[in-house]
Amino acid sequence: MPSAADEFARTRAELGANIHRRRKSAKLTQAALAEKVGVTVEHLRGVERGSRSASLALVAKLAVVFGVRSRELFTPGRKLARNPGRPPSR
Repeated sequence: MPSAADEFARTRAELGANIHRRRKSAKLTQAALAEKVGVTVEHLRGVERGSRSASLALVAKLAVVFGVRSRELFTPGRKLARNPGRPPSR
């Protein structure tokens, strides 16, 4: 069974990979996305690499930009949003 530290690292890496894929799909640069969500490019870069943690507030802002629910950013293998910037349907 993985330790809590292992699980945290895995989750952080999956979150970063999902953010990276969605950013690329939305044709946004790190600078453009960082500006939209109010963080530095360095912080966003670290989150995408999995070396920095994202606050829940940041995850919520990213979800709005990508037009998905926050939980979808934590789920591997989800279909990418086709309409970035639109709120998710309920």
